[in-house]
Amino acid sequence: MLDKIFLPKYETYNNDNLELEYEKYCNDKSDPDYMFWRIFFEAEVVFLKQGTSNAIYKLKDAECIISVRNAGHVRMTNFPYPDYFPIIAMVYDRRLWGKKRCLEIIEGEIPKRFITLDTVHRYKQERSIW
Repeated sequence: MLDKIFLPKYETYNNDNLELEYEKYCNDKSDPDYMFWRIFFEAEVVFLKQGTSNAIYKLKDAECIISVRNAGHVRMTNFPYPDYFPIIAMVYDRRLWGKKRCLEIIEGEIPKRFITLDTVHRYKQERSIW
C-alpha cells in the first residue's frame, strides 16, 4: 500500500490543479488502496487569523495565502506560536458522503515543494503527536 509515487504535474498549484491531482492520485477506483491516499500541504506558515471553522495562513517562502479547515490540519508547534511554524493539511478529506475540501487558496499559488502524497495515517500520526 505504501509504494505509490507522486510526480507533481505543476510547478505551482492553484485550487483547480490541486483538485486534478486529487482525482489522479486519490480517487482512482482501480487502485484497491485509493481510499487511504491523500494530497497534503506541508510548509512553514505565519498565522494570520482564526475563524470558527478555519484558520488563515501566509506561506513563509511563497506569496500565497491559504484558508485551512480547523478539522483538516495540524499545527506542528506548541502554544504560544512562534512567528513561523510548520503545519500539515489535507487538501481534501474523503467522508462517507464524498470528498470535503480542507484547504482553499485565497491568494497566489502554492509551490510544488509544499505538496505531497501520503496516507491518511500520516495525518493521524501528526495529530496524535501535536
